[in-house]
Amino acid sequence: MGLVQGVVNQLINPLAAVGPQEYEAAGEKLVLYSARHGYAHRAHLICELPPKVAAAAMGHSVETHLAAYSKWCGDDVVDDAFERAATRLGR
Repeated sequence: MGLVQGVVNQLINPLAAVGPQEYEAAGEKLVLYSARHGYAHRAHLICELPPKVAAAAMGHSVETHLAAYSKWCGDDVVDDAFERAATRLGR
């Protein structure tokens, strides 16, 4: 298995362990696009893939990707990103 396929499998697999009851208990609704939404969410927040890379992997433009998934980018996500950047720069 190639590196890209391995990462893709890790992004998708967590959904297999979660059923509708867990979503409903958390106040969420399991819908047809839940797998895609979960993939995009993990690509950004866990794997820290740039939007252009995640969009290409999902088969749509960066504009479409940001319009659909930028709602997860709240102030806490921005703050965390800048903290990681500062750490990488040794500050």
